[in-house]
Amino acid sequence: GGVVFSIGMNATVEFEGGVVAWNRAAYGGVAKNDWASTVRFSGEVLLHNNSALVAGGVVYSGRALTIFHGAVLAENRLHPSSAAAGAVVAAVGAPPHSAHSLVVTAAVVNGELTVAEYVRPFAVFNSRVPSTTGHAELHLAPAGSSTTCGPSTLPSFFQASSSSAYTTVADRAASVGVVVRTRTLYADHNVVSLQYYLRDTVGRPQVLMADLAVHMTLHNAGTGEMVTVPCAAPYEASGVARCTFAGGGGLKGWFTQNVTGEAYVIVAALYAGTVAAASPAEVLQLAPEVNHVALTSAGVQASLPDSPRFAGDVFTVEVKAHTGGLAVSSFSVTVHYDAVALLLLGVAGSEAFTAPTVNTATPGTVTVVAVGLAPATDRDTMVGADVLLFGISLQVTAEAPTGTLLGALSLVSNELVSVATVVIPSTVAAAGRVTDFRAGTGAVIGMMMVTEVTTVGIYAYADGSGAEMMNTAVLTGEAVASAVHTWQVYNHPEAPDNYVQAPHCRLSTPSAAAVASLMEPCTLIVDVAHFAGASRIELQVELPAMSTGESDAADDAAQGTASFNTSVIFRVWFPRRVMITTPSRVLRPIDRAAPAENCAGRLFQRAELTASASWGGNGLATTSVVDVTCLASFRTSDSSVAAVTNGSIIQGMGIGEAVVRLAMPLGSLSMSTGGLRVTVGGKAMAVVGLSVTLVTSATWSGVPTTVEIDLAAQFPAQVSLRQELRAEGDIGLVYVHALLADGGSHHLLPSNGIVVRVNPAYSTSLHIEQRADSLWAIVPVGATSATAEDMLLATWTDSCSGRVIAAGI
Repeated sequence: GGVVFSIGMNATVEFEGGVVAWNRAAYGGVAKNDWASTVRFSGEVLLHNNSALVAGGVVYSGRALTIFHGAVLAENRLHPSSAAAGAVVAAVGAPPHSAHSLVVTAAVVNGELTVAEYVRPFAVFNSRVPSTTGHAELHLAPAGSSTTCGPSTLPSFFQASSSSAYTTVADRAASVGVVVRTRTLYADHNVVSLQYYLRDTVGRPQVLMADLAVHMTLHNAGTGEMVTVPCAAPYEASGVARCTFAGGGGLKGWFTQNVTGEAYVIVAALYAGTVAAASPAEVLQLAPEVNHVALTSAGVQASLPDSPRFAGDVFTVEVKAHTGGLAVSSFSVTVHYDAVALLLLGVAGSEAFTAPTVNTATPGTVTVVAVGLAPATDRDTMVGADVLLFGISLQVTAEAPTGTLLGALSLVSNELVSVATVVIPSTVAAAGRVTDFRAGTGAVIGMMMVTEVTTVGIYAYADGSGAEMMNTAVLTGEAVASAVHTWQVYNHPEAPDNYVQAPHCRLSTPSAAAVASLMEPCTLIVDVAHFAGASRIELQVELPAMSTGESDAADDAAQGTASFNTSVIFRVWFPRRVMITTPSRVLRPIDRAAPAENCAGRLFQRAELTASASWGGNGLATTSVVDVTCLASFRTSDSSVAAVTNGSIIQGMGIGEAVVRLAMPLGSLSMSTGGLRVTVGGKAMAVVGLSVTLVTSATWSGVPTTVEIDLAAQFPAQVSLRQELRAEGDIGLVYVHALLADGGSHHLLPSNGIVVRVNPAYSTSLHIEQRADSLWAIVPVGATSATAEDMLLATWTDSCSGRVIAAGI
């Protein structure tokens, strides 16, 4: 800094009415301004200042506040060899102030008059749900109020109170987990079904969906064959989806008689065709293929499934005939089935015969009779060892016992008749054969396996943005909670997942007690009792193998059995240090002004307080400061000297010194916080005039369309206020500020003795109305057009003495 090197908390440098010329330095021709300090120029003429090395012709401002008010700047520049930006000011990094890194009001910069623009950074988007939208909002507050917190109070006629929308950008999937439903595949039923779930690097389930594809790959361990199929896209909120491969001919040749094989399944998440994450390989069993031997002499044969079936499953039993070397043309066959375990849904005759007659009068019995061949049937095709007669459709009932169903099905050939109307020998009242999961020619009575729907695993995820938590409870006193949702997965490939109401949860990270705690049934809590952050907190979720997932009482019988478990990963940030800053630590009396409620007293300046926190934790790099003013509460050591009003405004009350500190909730003892010493008193600050501003709308800039989900991500939103009164009925808000000799200002309301009126020369163009403690300018019906710099006239009168303190236009 050619004149000043200003660094450190709460340092303030003020220039008043001087000429600053021909200064130069490596950083900042006039000043190098760092870390929560303030440099204010009021009425200066700044000429021919430049940086000799890097940046900032006048000021190099690193995370600090620089104010030019009523200044004239010309011929200031960077060093000619420097490619850096900032001919006047190089603003580097985000200031700890909620307001601005640079404020230029009513200044002349290289010959051009500037207007007021308001800038502040927005951050902490890691606490928002990925892929959701938000807005920056403008607040125009009454006198003495904080402009940074609270709901918007702008009237409906004000235009552009909200910026255009931004969207938080989800991160790519960084891990894939699976719960396999069908661990064993059969030659006659080889559906592969699983539930997969995606997570980003933090553990959030809301991953980036753009260009995302999910594939499931099956690998035959014995032959090396591979099959890859696409999976359905995951749900955006949970990152979960079911992936199913019907198998069928795609796995032909994977099954071997008398040999149990193995296969592996892997699910991969790909972006634009490149694998971003993949699940660990899960082992599948390939059940031995069952060898069924066809009949070698005349008779009938039926085939039951080789693989187990669930209650509700539907399957078809085909009845075929060995014709004994003759062409069959008619048949009568009776099928007996277990009517308790199986429900007959229908009979489908072979197209080779005429439509069959079906008799189901006796429960558990169906007789099928077909007489003659269909006209289009070739007789030569009706000779063989496996001529299809008909099929029956059966469904496993809810009452079917699990395990081996011994008397599932049997059949009797009443008779088979050839095309020559000759009864085929050995087919009259002859018991048929039934093949099933047992190899060979079958048996007179067939068996089948019925399996129950059981749990095969669970998956869980944190609600909303809960995988990354900010412990703001130590500032606000309100606990921050993240609920964990758990789902139960079953072995049935089509069964819906079940939401688990009462899983068993515990924190498995050794140091977790300092960071977070659990609230039943499964919610992670960070509150004032915790005093640290962590890059990884693991929450174990467990479900007993026999659990219903509904209540602990229902799980009592399951104690001691095997259990299913999964984990949910959290990241927790803790405010390691909180700093309080203000643009001015000296609040002087305002000359000739007294508060309306105390005529014997003096009216002092006020200033906005800002709280900024650095965040970190075990395994986490401490971040730069982040504005937490809206979360903090302030208190002073002596409210008769300085009082906190409207949340974050420090108002001078009486001569003396006071220290501003955070009013932290009980138990918040682990943060490093510093107090801010404020002095009230000194030479009275002269009022040099009144500024009268009329605003009707705002324009926004700097708000991006997308924002990364990262604590370090931020954007500077900028708003410019404008005034346009174009039609009858248009309304604007009127603000009056006392302009002080130090370049500062003091916002005034009608209750402070402010009167705003329309210049009589323009009384037909505009009217002023007082609404509560606000002033509105309204274009009346029949108004005449006018343009003037003195259309509104303001006076500030001391309510006690009646004397005019200041006036303005």
